[in-house]
Amino acid sequence: MNAVEKGVQLNATAFGIAANEQNGRYICDLPRSLFVDGSNIKMGDRLVFGVAGVNKQFDARLVGAVAEKHVMLIVDDENLDLSRFLIGLDIYCCHVSNESFHTFKSKVIESSLSPFPYLIIDYPKEIKRLSAKRDVRFDVDLVALLHKPIGKEGKEKLVTAKLINLGGGGVLATTIEPVAMVGDEIEISVSLPCADVRVDLKLKSRVKTVNDEVDAKGQVIFRYGMQFIDVKPRENMCLKSYLFDLLQKDATQNKQNLMF
Repeated sequence: MNAVEKGVQLNATAFGIAANEQNGRYICDLPRSLFVDGSNIKMGDRLVFGVAGVNKQFDARLVGAVAEKHVMLIVDDENLDLSRFLIGLDIYCCHVSNESFHTFKSKVIESSLSPFPYLIIDYPKEIKRLSAKRDVRFDVDLVALLHKPIGKEGKEKLVTAKLINLGGGGVLATTIEPVAMVGDEIEISVSLPCADVRVDLKLKSRVKTVNDEVDAKGQVIFRYGMQFIDVKPRENMCLKSYLFDLLQKDATQNKQNLMF
């Protein structure tokens, strides 16, 4: 029995419901999906959650549900003060897969550190899905360094670039000097925040589009649309973490805009 299965059994005890009951009761073994609207969210999957207005996210794992009523999350951070998550508090959750992003809003029903850190939250009424295959892009303002190999002696050309949008599959960058042509491979060095620290990433990419334009000062600006290729697990994890943060900020900003 793995840790998740043990956690599910303990969660069943925390719920006070037998783990093998069906027909609308506690379910700990769903063969396809925890949520009807989230076809890629499965039992045991990891997600991140946060509170509106608080610039921090927390890691958790989906471990059970009372259909249409409650969801249980095991919180990975044992040092997290769960007493801050009062009954009725709105929380925002994000889940990612290779195919899509899922976000949903819920409310805290119960929190506890015994027998392990967990939250019980309302079963989500709606799950919003963004297809990762469409490579959802976010507007950014980041400085990066583009590495273009030159010749066969390991030499490279270095050009400073500004990243103006970023997604899980690629990036749009601008430079004030030409660096590559369509089809060329470029390595992008950029520093991104990940789990409260800045991480230096090297993202291998291929140039898909090249355009140039003249800005208001009469200077030629080159625009490079690049697709990521052979992204390493470490870089992929940090990139998705950064995109999660941007996704939550967008959701929080949209909520605040609706209030005014």
